[in-house]
Amino acid sequence: MSLEKFIDDLPCNREQWVQYAKRAGLLHKSLRHCKKLQSESCVNDEQFMLFRTICPESIHPDYFNPADYGLDLTTASDTLAMSQGFQAYLNQVGTNNFRGLGEFGTTLVQQWEVLEGLRNGTDPLKCSDKTPVNSSLIKLLQALSLLPTTTTSEWRSTKIRLRGTFGNHNLRSGESPPQFVAITDGQLQDKQTGNIKSVIKCERYPRNMMGKAVDMQEAASVVAWASQYPDTDRSINEHHRVLVSKYGCEIWITFAGYDNSWADYLDGRGGGGTRQPSLMTMQRYGPYSIADRLRVLQVSTILLAISL
Repeated sequence: MSLEKFIDDLPCNREQWVQYAKRAGLLHKSLRHCKKLQSESCVNDEQFMLFRTICPESIHPDYFNPADYGLDLTTASDTLAMSQGFQAYLNQVGTNNFRGLGEFGTTLVQQWEVLEGLRNGTDPLKCSDKTPVNSSLIKLLQALSLLPTTTTSEWRSTKIRLRGTFGNHNLRSGESPPQFVAITDGQLQDKQTGNIKSVIKCERYPRNMMGKAVDMQEAASVVAWASQYPDTDRSINEHHRVLVSKYGCEIWITFAGYDNSWADYLDGRGGGGTRQPSLMTMQRYGPYSIADRLRVLQVSTILLAISL
């Protein structure tokens, strides 16, 4: 069986992952056993399976429960309600009425470019590429982060190369351990330490047009992030990393959850097991359309809460 491509749909639960792993002979294999790992944009089925990751069905925005991730939306909701600038922007969502919106004016300009680009996808003079998708998300995030009086984090548009490394360098043979690179499209970072709190991924087209490849890329980003910057507090067993993505006119929020055993598997200290392997769960919420006022309000509240 070719391991380049052997699954049509990514595993959505533990039972399905185990079934795929047994069928491909990967149950007892780890990332350390791969001589060559592909970059995030070229991840194949075998590499994804060795991420030990499952991707459940996306959850509709109306069913997001902040308590599941230790978030309190009260402060964020109150901040947005009291912001005249945000309320003015919200009233113009999906339109090209850009003037008088302050920090949110540029956000709306670039969101309109995305919407118009999708409507005119076959016109070479009016279509759009990934650029406004990425920049409109960054502008929204940065405008939101300016609303509170004080914040400890900041959204940055500078791309960061994250390197996942698995195993130790073989000094005798000179061989480097298996590794791959994932590049962010921006991230939320602590102002003092620079520690990454959330990563951003963007693409030109809506998620449903790109198939499983986009889910594999997102998983690769989190794996590389967790490998290069592992969790320091092992006194707790449940960890979450946040990935904010925008595909065309849709914003998505993914909470990647895992335990210490999965982290041990990733850094080669064992863990994971074979009979009951620990898996990372990529739980997505969305889509939040930038043309829908309710969805923009919902996602802005969550994104601001994450930033606080």
